[in-house]
Amino acid sequence: GLQCVDLVYEELQRIASQCEPSELTRFPNLRDRLVEVVSGLLKRAVGPSQMMVTHLVKIELAYINTSHPDFISASQVMARLTRKAEKEKEDAANRMKQE
Repeated sequence: GLQCVDLVYEELQRIASQCEPSELTRFPNLRDRLVEVVSGLLKRAVGPSQMMVTHLVKIELAYINTSHPDFISASQVMARLTRKAEKEKEDAANRMKQE
């Protein structure tokens, strides 16, 4: 996950350097300052982006897929408990009749 953030950062740096208009060569100080500001902006975004990706991965890992066949749904559990309770009730009633 975090490697992805680094790869995106590098790609954005590459794109930023390619987007430089040729007119900027006439103003080297402006060009240098522009490159510095864009690089600083991208660097500042790396930390929060890594944190966001880390949180997203944690969220995905904590997700419980209730549609998975191995997952017993609440309605199935309640149906099983109801059947069990009814059977126990019937068994108790049958024992009472036999006594």
